[in-house]
Amino acid sequence: MGNSLLKIKLLISVISLLCFASSVYATVYVPYYFYEQGTNAPMNNVHGLGYTCTDSGCYHVKTSPFSFDKNSGSGNRFTVTYPTYLQTYGYAIYFYKQNYVPLAYTANWHGSGTAPPQNKYFHKKEDCKSEIYTLTASNTEPFIGEPVEISTTVRSAFHDVGTPPFYIPTDPTIRTEFYSSNVEIKLVIKDSSSTVVHQDSVTEEIFLDETANKTFYWTPTAPGTYTVEIHTTVPDSVCGNDIEQIKNITITVLGCSDYTDEIHCNNNTNCEWCPSCSSVPGPFSGGPDRCVDAGTCDYNCEIDQCGATCAADSDCANNTCEETYYDYCDGQKLVEYDNDKVMDSTTVTDWCENTCLFNCICTDCS
Repeated sequence: MGNSLLKIKLLISVISLLCFASSVYATVYVPYYFYEQGTNAPMNNVHGLGYTCTDSGCYHVKTSPFSFDKNSGSGNRFTVTYPTYLQTYGYAIYFYKQNYVPLAYTANWHGSGTAPPQNKYFHKKEDCKSEIYTLTASNTEPFIGEPVEISTTVRSAFHDVGTPPFYIPTDPTIRTEFYSSNVEIKLVIKDSSSTVVHQDSVTEEIFLDETANKTFYWTPTAPGTYTVEIHTTVPDSVCGNDIEQIKNITITVLGCSDYTDEIHCNNNTNCEWCPSCSSVPGPFSGGPDRCVDAGTCDYNCEIDQCGATCAADSDCANNTCEETYYDYCDGQKLVEYDNDKVMDSTTVTDWCENTCLFNCICTDCS
């Protein structure tokens, strides 16, 4: 009886020891150290996140039985505790350092004890560029004064590397700061002499692998051929090198002279219809009926145009007249006009000046 009791006590002691050992070594501790790639400078304020994957590509995650949310603070390290038993699809691990490319890994740590130090290196994105997919204009042959919509589609400078984990944390701050690129979209319009006549710009935050659509507006004020350019740059602190992208199209702006009818011409406030003759007879506009720039339709008298007989006063001959008066006798008395005491005749002449009127014909003075 005594031996049996002793065996039972020994068995309980062994089981207790095993349970204690299991509680002590039921996890594996993995220390992570963070440095800058190239310089090996320690990196502080590193934010780390971990989740349990629920599928083979780690497209989806859960927070149980494993997850963590840590920050290294003023140091460059922290330790992550992994469960003894590995979950079917492993774990998704993320490290974030402001102004650097985020680090993402899948991990399969399990067992017990302490793992060797794991050094992780942050780096800048070597080349950043936002590709311009499309550039279109609502009208490539507008008349002056007609607004034109210029639309473009550009892509984020950040792209998925194509390896698990494919899940991206849902925290809006993380998605904006580490997975969205700042892209400046700039419109530049140049005339045929390469002089910039219009420009506009906007900065968009474009999420990883997504595109942004932007529409600009321009109202041309002079006819001619114009080059419309869209420039993209990536003024993002994550980028080590910003590569500007440029795409262009040509727009031909039509002038008032390209209108062929009075109604459409006068509907454009920049233009006016200019008839050949303002009246008949009357001044001449210098050409056939046509559309011209507003305020430039001038009329002048031109002989043989629009029934005009004069263009200036000098084209109008003066009117002249003359009358001959004969001396005669009235009884015994001589009636005369020149007082020369001789019965003869006197011729009187006169004239008046004609001028060219506004309707381009001469006056007829009397």
